[in-house]
Amino acid sequence: MRKIYVFFDGKCGVCSKEINYYKKKDKNSYFEWIDVNSEKRRLESYGISYDESLKILHVIDREEKIITGIEAFLLIWSKFKYWRTLARIVNFKPLKHLVNKIYQIWAKKRYEKLKYKCNS
Repeated sequence: MRKIYVFFDGKCGVCSKEINYYKKKDKNSYFEWIDVNSEKRRLESYGISYDESLKILHVIDREEKIITGIEAFLLIWSKFKYWRTLARIVNFKPLKHLVNKIYQIWAKKRYEKLKYKCNS
C-alpha cells in the first residue's frame, strides 16, 4: 500500500519537533516524512512550489490528492490511537473552522519570520 507523503519544513524547530513526535507514533509506517528543504524536486512533481510548502503543511494522500492545512493534520491524526479522537472532535464544523483560523494565523506569522524562504 502506498504511503501518505507529509511535506514539512525541517528547518523549523516547532515543525521538526512535532513531526519527530509523529514519526515515533507511526509504528505502522503509514507515512513518508519529507523535508521540503532537501526534496524540492519531489514537491515540484506534485505541482507544489517550495515557497507554498513553507506557508502551510502539505500532505499527499494514498490517492495522490493534495491536502493542506488543518485537513492535513486531521489525516495524520486519524492514523494514531488517541489522536483519532482529537481528529473527530476538531472535524466538528464550528470547531474545525476556529482551529483552521488559528492555524492559518500561526502559519502566516511563522512564514513571515522565515529567513530562508523562496530562494533557498
